[in-house]
Amino acid sequence: MRTIALSMVLGMAVLVSAGVQRVDAGVLYGATGSGGVNGELYILDQTTGGVIQDIGALVDSDGKHYSITGLAFQPGTGVLYGVTAANSPTDPKWLVSINPTTALVTAIGALGTLNNKPLADITFSGGTLYGANASLGALYTVDTTTGASTRISSSNNPITTGSGGHGLAAQGGTLFTTPDGASRNLYTYDATTGAGTIVTGLSGAPISDSINALAFDGALPTLYGVNSEENSPSHTHLITIDTTTGVITDIGASVTNLDAIAFAVVPEPSTLVSLVAGLAGVLGYVARRRSIA
Repeated sequence: MRTIALSMVLGMAVLVSAGVQRVDAGVLYGATGSGGVNGELYILDQTTGGVIQDIGALVDSDGKHYSITGLAFQPGTGVLYGVTAANSPTDPKWLVSINPTTALVTAIGALGTLNNKPLADITFSGGTLYGANASLGALYTVDTTTGASTRISSSNNPITTGSGGHGLAAQGGTLFTTPDGASRNLYTYDATTGAGTIVTGLSGAPISDSINALAFDGALPTLYGVNSEENSPSHTHLITIDTTTGVITDIGASVTNLDAIAFAVVPEPSTLVSLVAGLAGVLGYVARRRSIA
């Protein structure tokens, strides 16, 4: 009887593990930073572009404010990194880490000169943190312990910039970027040389100006972006981009001055509760059988 009961417990444990893997869902985080505003961290509704939760002001332990222009969760550790805007109230053009439950910012280090421009967006690929320069169209790597950035692209990078926005996101080892506006092209970067290649033209954007942030929902995967007006970055829309055709789908108007997005993958709470309840029931059954024996 104990052998049968133990098998049941182990079987339920396997179901819990398998269930968690099946129901992983992306949680979309967004941060504000356009125009050097005092940044705010949000959880966004990826079906409407609206706010699910305002986590709080992006401030450090001294209460100093930060403007964030790029976000990325580190695979494996779940650490949320950000880069600050060139006109951030505190530590402009720095790498920081952010507590995703409190919005508390910890400054890590300066990114470097970057031609006096910030990294407009960041993403992890293969364990390496990459960043895209807002004006050069250049690709960088970023040291997560010091913040120091190293340029990969040559001085004659074929990627041109036509707007202040510059989204960057990785999927399956491929780096996608949008450096020249919502009406121009979707590119990929070569992670070794930094060379840019046009994938396809973009079409259908609700705002013709910038795509200033990108992030893949790893649970699907779908490429999301932030579409904003160049001269009025307070006006933003959440969009998706078909990486094959370049067709843009408007999700909806989003947060004022939204300038960075990133997905975190977490188990769906309701499914976890039901699976754990099932496991508790099996354990209770085992306990009753043992008391009878």
